[in-house]
Amino acid sequence: MPTWTEQGVDCVIGTWRGVIGAAGITADAIAFWEGALQAATASAEWNAELVEKYWANTWLGGAALRDFLDRERGVMGGLLGELGLLPGVKA
Repeated sequence: MPTWTEQGVDCVIGTWRGVIGAAGITADAIAFWEGALQAATASAEWNAELVEKYWANTWLGGAALRDFLDRERGVMGGLLGELGLLPGVKA
């Protein structure tokens, strides 16, 4: 089956999963969980799972994750706005 790009559509879409902490989480707790998740995604078991499922390792933490989420919010907000799916924004 040809991809969208192979069919002439300029479209690249990825999926991602995330772990979100509660409001007010301490800097120590953030550091602990970022370290634990980074270690888990570097493990041989996780990398074997990536290979088996044809997934890409897209681990991000800290500033890189915040930058990604800001860009993602901008892209999705723009698309939803163009479609008229945001309150107060007309297509």
